[in-house]
Formats: sequence, structure tokens, C-alpha cells
Amino acid sequence: MALQRKTEILGIHAGGDRLYYAHVKRGLLGSWAPKPPVPAFEAWGSFPEADPSGLRRFLSRIPPSAGRAIYLSLPRSFFFIRNLDLPPMSREDALASVEASMEISAHLPVGEIYYDIHLCPLEDRRVHGLLIYARRQDLDPFLEVVSRTAHRRELEGLFPFILGVGSWVFRQRYELPLALLFGWREERELGVFAGNGTLYSVAATDVDHAALRQSVAARYPAVGERFFSFSGEEESLPVLPSPGVDRCFSLPPLSENPAVAALAPELAGQQPVCVDERPVTLKQVRPLPWLLLAAFLLTLLCVGLSWRARVVDRDLRRELAVLTLENKRLKKHLAPLEKRHQLSKKAKGMLKDIDDFLRERPRFYRLFNDMAARVPEGTWFSSLVYRKRQLTLRGQSPDALKVVESLRESEFFSEVKLRGTVNKSTGKQERFSLVLHLKANHDEKNK
Repeated sequence: MALQRKTEILGIHAGGDRLYYAHVKRGLLGSWAPKPPVPAFEAWGSFPEADPSGLRRFLSRIPPSAGRAIYLSLPRSFFFIRNLDLPPMSREDALASVEASMEISAHLPVGEIYYDIHLCPLEDRRVHGLLIYARRQDLDPFLEVVSRTAHRRELEGLFPFILGVGSWVFRQRYELPLALLFGWREERELGVFAGNGTLYSVAATDVDHAALRQSVAARYPAVGERFFSFSGEEESLPVLPSPGVDRCFSLPPLSENPAVAALAPELAGQQPVCVDERPVTLKQVRPLPWLLLAAFLLTLLCVGLSWRARVVDRDLRRELAVLTLENKRLKKHLAPLEKRHQLSKKAKGMLKDIDDFLRERPRFYRLFNDMAARVPEGTWFSSLVYRKRQLTLRGQSPDALKVVESLRESEFFSEVKLRGTVNKSTGKQERFSLVLHLKANHDEKNK
């Protein structure tokens, strides 16, 4: 049957003369932790009477819950197991192939049995299958108890104890594959376990251990020396070592509480077997919960980034306001200095012009005398500006062109030109502006 995600798991093993149970609950982060199924119980324990009446007394004290899954393991004596080797194929084809051969593989009529199929894909794409079936009359008392106590919908696993042991071995990270002989003198069983499930299962009561070991080595050479005894009663076999690190969420050892094996398929993430009237299905990957989880995490990430962005934006705005105020304060403080700087630059320019004028003063006297001698009678200048070896004159004369021609003949000017237009005023006077470029003197040329 298909495994569904639950928040609580109740594992039960009804074997020998006691009923064992263990209960775990999923935490907020998805990990399992031992929790009592009801306040009156411990997280794990045992009760006398492993028959259906003992199971009824136990389940009647536990209220039904939609979030709980129940896994019930029973001794091998309740089941028949057929080992089937299939050629390379998909799990779907392997399931269909085993179901098609039910009439041949099972020694009982299909209408008188409950069955389920455990598939274990191998590395070379071959598939090893276990056909597990039981008489309906043997399992109906247990199924009736589960139904009468209102826990029928919670039952997701009903399987032989050996399958739980295989999941427990995988969960505890033993080096696989390995063979394990366990049980008691009246009922012993051999299981060969791999990473994908149980490869092989056979009853081993009154069987020579040496011959059994040779058979396993011939069938599964990869097992090698990993052939162990669970209880240590077999002197010819080494005892299964304890796991280096317990990975079953602080549950008791399997030898102390066999119900841990009933929980193991879920703890190991494997599909459990449920031998009941429901049809056989493969474990389906349901993407919706993962998509919802991804959407939730993405939303949480976006909310976190948005909140962080708002915090950073608020801090930056606060810093910007402080810097703006500081900038205004500095500008206000530097305004007088800037004004002084501009005045200083202007004064430097004026001082340079004055210095140039003073340095050229003797020459200017000669220049002005030369100009006065050359210009026509009646010419006078109302404005004179000296800057960067250039004289700008504004004046009037009876004939502006004669003024220009006369000044061009002077040795002091490299260029003489009119600026703008010539305007005639009353009295036959012409108003004009001149630009005179001074020649460099002998000292400046040498410099």
C-alpha cells in the first residue's frame, strides 16, 4: 500500500507472550522523537498477552487520530514468503509480473489469502521480489480488533518481523548487504538485507548453519563475511555488533523492544508492507507537499528579504538625512570662506594687471606719446582698458579709419582693429571702439 505522511507513528509487535509497542512523534523540524501515545503510557513498553485480545485491550486505551499511522509486525509463523528473482525491468513491471503469477507462486487459493509484495531493485536493474501472504483466517482476528477500536484507517503496515529488521539494519547504517540469523530454537529465520530492502528470507529452524552459509554465499557473493547471529545463540556465527551511533531517535535496542522493528520502515523512509484486503500499490512520490513546502520557504525567504530591505532602506534614509544636514551646515560655514576665496582670486588678477601696468609704465608713456602724435587732430579717447597685453579704447574722431591706419603704422602694436560699428554723432564726430594688441618688448622676447 502507499505510504502517507503522518505526524505520529505507533509501532506494535505481537510476538511470543508479550505485546510490545513504541511511539514517536514528528517535531517542528521534521525529525522524530519518542512520545507517549497517551499521557497514561510511556513512549515504549510492553503488555502481557500478544494475541488479539491483548491487542484489543491496548488499542482501546488509545483514542483514534487522523495524524497517526500504526505498523503491526507479527512472527513469521503467520506468513508465507516466496523469493522471486526477476530480470531487469521497472518496479511497475515487476509488480505486475508478480501479481500475474500469484496462482502459481502461492500454494493457497487467492480468495483465501491476504498478500502484499516487497520489491528490492538491484544494481544491475534486476529486481528481487518477496511475495508475502497469509491465511485470512489467521489475520482476520487482528484486523477485526483494529477495526473495532476505530483504528482501521490508521493501519498502514502489517508485515512479518523480518521486514522490520531489514529496515532497522538499513537505518542504523550497517555495511550492506549482510545476512542475519535471528529468532529462537523453535522459530529461527534468516534474512539477507540490502540498501533497497530485504533480498531474501527463509525459515532456518533445524537447518545446518554451514550449509546455510554456503547457500547464501553462492546466491549473494557480495555478503562475504557479513553473516551474523542476532542473539548469539549460534556459536559458529559472530554476533551482530552494536551500531556505532544510534540513529533510531533514542528508541530502545531492538533486542529489548521488538516494536522498534515495526517503526523502522517509516524511520528508514522505505515502503512498508501491509498484508490485508487492500490492493498492492507502489510508494508514490507526492510532489504537492514538497511544492507547498518549497512555496512556504520561498515566501518566508521573500518576506525576510523584504523586511531586511525595508530596514536597510530606513537606515540609509536616516543616514542620508544626517549627511544632508551636515552638508548644509558645512556649506553655510564655508560660504564666507568661498566669498573670500573669490575676492582673493579677483584681487590677484587685479594685482597682476597693476603689476604689468607698473612694469610697462615707461613704455606706456612712449606708447601714449606715439599715439598722440599719430592720430588726427580732434581725436580723443574716453575709456582705456588694459588686460593681457591688450588695450581696449573707446573714443571719437573726425575720421575713425585714419585713426586705425595711423595706429597700424606704430611699432608698439602687432594688430589694430575696430570693434563693432562706427557711429556718427552731431558735429561730424565718429564714435568707435578699438582693440590694440601690444608687441612683446625685447626683454620679454629674451625671457
